[in-house]
Amino acid sequence: MSRRISKLGLIAATVGALMAGTAFASPVTLQLSSGSSSTTLSAPVGSDTIGYSNANFNGWDIQFASATSGSPNANTYFGALDLGTLSATCSPYAGTGPTPTGWCGALTITASDTGFTTPTSGFIMAGSNSQTFGMGTVEQTGWVNDTEIGSLLLTNTDHNTVFGGGTPSSNPYSIMLTAVLTPNCGEATSCNAGFSFDGTIQSVPEPGTLALFGAGLLGCALVISRRRARQS
Repeated sequence: MSRRISKLGLIAATVGALMAGTAFASPVTLQLSSGSSSTTLSAPVGSDTIGYSNANFNGWDIQFASATSGSPNANTYFGALDLGTLSATCSPYAGTGPTPTGWCGALTITASDTGFTTPTSGFIMAGSNSQTFGMGTVEQTGWVNDTEIGSLLLTNTDHNTVFGGGTPSSNPYSIMLTAVLTPNCGEATSCNAGFSFDGTIQSVPEPGTLALFGAGLLGCALVISRRRARQS
C-alpha cells in the first residue's frame, strides 16, 4: 500500500511539474514609440527578460523600461506578462532653434509575447502610476490575441485592477500590454513631467487545471512524507 501511495504521489508531482513549464514559448518583445522616434527589441533566445534605457528619445529620458514573460526556466506556472517599473521624464527642449515637431509627445510602450498555452478562465490586468512631478496620465490596455481584455486610465498616484478576457480563441495564444504616457503640457517648450509606472497581465487558471496543479503539490508532499518515514 505504501508503495502505491508513493507511486501516485510521484505521478501527481510529475504532472504538476510538467504543467509548470507550459507558459512561455518565445522571447518577449519590447517596443517604444514617440512621434518620429521608435525602437523594437527582442530578448535573446532562452531569456524571458528584456530591458531598455536611453536619454533624449524624442524628448523623453527613459531611464529603464523592461518586460518579463512567464518562463518554465523560472518555474512559472501561471502565464504572465509584466512591464517592469519604468522611470520616464519628458523635459523641455534644451537645443537651439524651434522645438522639434512632436517633442514630448505621448510615449507608447508595448510588451508582447506569443506561444502561451496555459489553460485560463480569464485574465487579471493590474497597473499603477506614481507621478514623480508634473501632470499627465498613463493609459494601459491589454490584449489576448486580438481581443481587448481591459483598459486602465491612471493619474498621479493611481493603482487599479481589471478582470477580463476569457478562454482564448486559439491555443497557443499571445498576450500584449500597451502603456501610453501622456504629459499634460500647455506648451511643448514648457513640458516637464515624470512618470513611474508598472503594468501586469496575469492569467486566471481554469478550476480543473488549478485542481491538477494542487494534486501535483499534494503528490510532492506525500513523497517527502514517505521518504522521511523510511529514514526514521
